[in-house]
Parts: sequence; C-alpha cells; structure tokens
Amino acid sequence: LAMPCRAVRALSLLFCVSGVALAKPLPSSSFSSPPSPSHSSSGVVLVCSANTSEVHSYAFDVSTGAVDTSRPLGVLDVGLEPSWTLLHPSFRVAYITVHSTSAVHTVRYDAAGHLIQASAPVPTFADSPVHAALGPNHAFLVVAAYGHAVSAGIVVYPISQSTGLVSGNATDVIRFGNKTTAGGSVASHAHEVVFGPVKGSRFLFVPDLGWGCVHQLTLGAEGTVERRGCTEVGPALAGPRHMGFHPTARFAYVALETASMVAVMAYEPLSGELTALPGRVYSTLPPGTTEFSKAAEIVVRGDGRFVYVSNRGHNSLAVFRVTDQGAALEAVAWTDGLVWPRHVALVSDDLLIVSERDANAFGRVTPLAVDPDTGVANRTGHSAPTPSPIHVAPWAA
Repeated sequence: LAMPCRAVRALSLLFCVSGVALAKPLPSSSFSSPPSPSHSSSGVVLVCSANTSEVHSYAFDVSTGAVDTSRPLGVLDVGLEPSWTLLHPSFRVAYITVHSTSAVHTVRYDAAGHLIQASAPVPTFADSPVHAALGPNHAFLVVAAYGHAVSAGIVVYPISQSTGLVSGNATDVIRFGNKTTAGGSVASHAHEVVFGPVKGSRFLFVPDLGWGCVHQLTLGAEGTVERRGCTEVGPALAGPRHMGFHPTARFAYVALETASMVAVMAYEPLSGELTALPGRVYSTLPPGTTEFSKAAEIVVRGDGRFVYVSNRGHNSLAVFRVTDQGAALEAVAWTDGLVWPRHVALVSDDLLIVSERDANAFGRVTPLAVDPDTGVANRTGHSAPTPSPIHVAPWAA
C-alpha cells in the first residue's frame, strides 16, 4: 500500500539492544540546543533490546518507513534489559528505564544520532521500571515500576528547565503494595504512567496489571503525589496494561493484557476523574480465536478516528474505529503475521512502527502504512532486523 502524499518531517528512532559504548563522546555543546526543523525525509529512531544491554540509534526514512539497521548511528550500554525510552520534547535528551538495575539513564543525542551518557543513572526505589512520562511544563519525570520482586509503584524526579537533565533527588516515591481480595492478597504491577490529555494537567494515571484497576493521582507543584483511588476496569483479572486518551479529552481507552480486551472509560478533564463505562469492553481478537494471546500496546491516532492494539500470541494488530463521539469502538481489521508485537509507535497519522521479538531473540522493526480513510495498517515492505527490540522511539527533528 502506497503511503498517502503529505508533508514529510525528519525523524529519529532510538533502539535499545549489548555491551558497546560510544567510542568517541561528542562535546556537550553538540547536544545543548533544541532540535531544529528539517525538510529532509531522513531521521533517527532509538530502539531498546530486551535481551541485551544496548540502546541503538538508526537512520529512518519517513517517506517509506524504512529503518537502516545495517549500520547503527550510535550505540550505548545502559545495563541489561532496557525497557522504555522517553524523549524530551525540547532538548535532545532521552530517559531510558532499565529492568535489571532498576534505574533510569539520561542520554543525550545529536542530529546525527550519536549517543552519550549525560549523567549518572538514578535509582527508581522500586523493582523493574517499565515506563516514564514528563509532567506539566516538563518539570518532573515520573517513572512506573512493575515490581517483580519488590513492591511496584512510581517515583518522581525534578528535571532542569535549562538542560532537560535530572536535577536532584527523588521528590516522592509511591509504593502501591498488595491488595486484599476474596481470593487472597494481590500484588500491584504498575505498567505505565500517563498524564491527563489537557495541556498542563497534573492528573496522573497508572494502569495496574496486578490490581486490575487504574490508579488516579495528582502531581503537586513540588513534585509530591496525592493518591485519589484506583478505578476497576474490565472483567476480573483483565490486567490493565497501557492506555491512551481521545483528543477530545473526554474518553480513555485501556488495553487489558490478560483478557485480550480494550475498555472505554469516561474522563472528566476538570476533576481528573476516570469512570468505567458498562458494556464498553471489546475483544482485541477476531471472533472464534482460541489460541493463547495477550494484549500489549495501545495507540490512539492523532485525529481520534482509530485505536490500535497489538496482540502477542495471535501476533496481530487490531484496528478499531472510534464511534459515538469517542464513547464506543468497532473492530474493523487485524494486521496479522507479526511476531510477538510488544510495542507500537505512532510516527504520524499515516505511519506506525511495530517492534517484533520472540523468546528466541528474533527481532525486527516493521513500519505499517495507515490508510487515512479506513484506518487499516498495511506493511510497507521495509521490515528491518535488529536484536530483540522491546521499544522504539521516533524523534521528529
């Protein structure tokens, strides 16, 4: 499927994959200014690898979706199992969560894709960090920790307004602990941290795969967090994993990992309240599917017309049309033939990037062209091999 004609932006992609540091660090001045607009169709993508300790940066062609993995632009060792990369919107700074060390690394990169460790990694005070988000005015970094061996939770760090780097000790640490249910004690597994969709919102949401609910919190001006409860969503043990908001800021969509479902929740932007909508839960699998599968990433297209959910096991990407002004979903297609698609990055309304990897460390990054009218995501023919990619981060230069 040919990609629709549209203006092209330069992009960068960051990949996480083991053990080679940047041979010749660039001077700090190379990274000090915000990215500049560019009319080139090439950029960079950062990629994290599940089975290694590296972050890779590769050249990326926005017009075709092709990623050139034959020659990394930059390689940086951050510790075994880097799990997520978050790009600062104003500085060439990336925050990388690392499973094995329960730490966050701050990395600088330049327009050519070179990578350099910007500062010493900081601890998350909770086990297995998996996601990060920047708060209002990019003043704080909030990290979600899954909690394999230690209690799951979130940690908050101050961010320098002049450099984008972590600028001090943690301002707050929240551990969710265990929840007592009729079936016994259930451990929390915080899987993501998301701020409300209205600019400057201090309302914070954490899908909890263990508890089966979405934590609702508020981030204070000094970086402290107030807990406001946890709203159950979907059937019991459905496993809320990731979520995204409709651009009207009135609805949220939650991927339910263990149930292979997606749920619609109502959102009130003034109070920051999320409410589950009865009957608005949909399977991410085609009717009649019996094979083992679990949902992973969820992406809401920028215009709010379509929602995408990846299925690991069924190995597909479910495409949902948004109806009822955002309050309902309708499954319209499945892009199949993917391999354990863990993460999906929205490059533009016309282009997605999927990270594929299995238990044998097979991996590739696959661009999908999105039909502007039907929302269906089709292969571009430009899949590229890379070791066990777990997360991809596109950068618009």
